[in-house]
Amino acid sequence: MVRMRRAIVAMLMVGALVGCGNDGASEPPTGESLYKTNCAACHGGSAQGASGPALVGDDATAYTDEQLATIIADGIGDMDGFSGRLDAEQIDMVIDHLRTLDSEG
Repeated sequence: MVRMRRAIVAMLMVGALVGCGNDGASEPPTGESLYKTNCAACHGGSAQGASGPALVGDDATAYTDEQLATIIADGIGDMDGFSGRLDAEQIDMVIDHLRTLDSEG
């Protein structure tokens, strides 16, 4: 009887972890998730710079959103463009995320 209860509890826990209200569809991307996936490796987790330049602060805010969109899509210097990976809406989401980081400080 104890084994049966443990088995039922274990199945319920696994079911809750696997199911948990998710119909199998992944969450839509956010500017933050797109940044982390495509930009953070070179520009740092909070866009303060790493192998690539900082994307927040005076240097970055000198660019308009349109200029940043062109740079992200087409690339600049050693940076390859992301037009093959990100559509225009996703690029705008990344820029919005960067502007949020910049306003934090």
